[in-house]
Amino acid sequence: MDPHEPPSAPRNGRPSGPIVRHWRKANALALLVVVLLAGCATTQPYATTPATSQAGTTPTCPAEGVQLRTDDVDAAMGLRALGITLINCGHAPYQVDDYPRVRALDEDHSPLNVTVLEGVGDIAPGIPIAGATPQPLVLQPGERAGAAVVWRNKYDDIREPPVDVVYLRMAPQLGRPAQLLEPEGGLDLGSTGRLAVSPWVPLPENGPSPSWTPPNSAAPEVSAPPPTEEPPLL
Repeated sequence: MDPHEPPSAPRNGRPSGPIVRHWRKANALALLVVVLLAGCATTQPYATTPATSQAGTTPTCPAEGVQLRTDDVDAAMGLRALGITLINCGHAPYQVDDYPRVRALDEDHSPLNVTVLEGVGDIAPGIPIAGATPQPLVLQPGERAGAAVVWRNKYDDIREPPVDVVYLRMAPQLGRPAQLLEPEGGLDLGSTGRLAVSPWVPLPENGPSPSWTPPNSAAPEVSAPPPTEEPPLL
């Protein structure tokens, strides 16, 4: 007898017995296989591998319409200056008229006990923007503004380990959304426990970011002491 062919019905019209139960299980299994194969043939609603993103080469514009970027660190004679660039990547004018709001974080994104000064004159009185104060600044789409974060690398208090800032949480000004920045190399504050931030200043549209340290801040050359004359032998 064909296992896929139901047995002939008895006189009462209701087949029964082990052969009938085997036939029912075989047909149920075949139906399940057909359903599974049909499901596999349909289009997957989600990709099995993530799509390649261009965010690494072309950063997306945040909802605020501006983007913060860090520049290279200028270093000279223990003075450090980190340039911050504010880019209007949106479609509407963006106004700033205050200091950036900065919080120093460690490698776990936890706040550090670091004092943030508004104005850089106390730490770096000789840099070009030492006396700058906030001025209303309107950035049109595509325009940029710059600010500097400055600090001194001194370690003269061995009671505490030196402070190294790994991340900065920064907002363009008070009340604006903050962004997380990771300066290359971090901020080596030593034992000073403080940094300072300048107000925003306009930057050229296509030019390079300025150097925030004075041009003559390089370490001075140290001349060798004159040779000492040996006393004559007696």
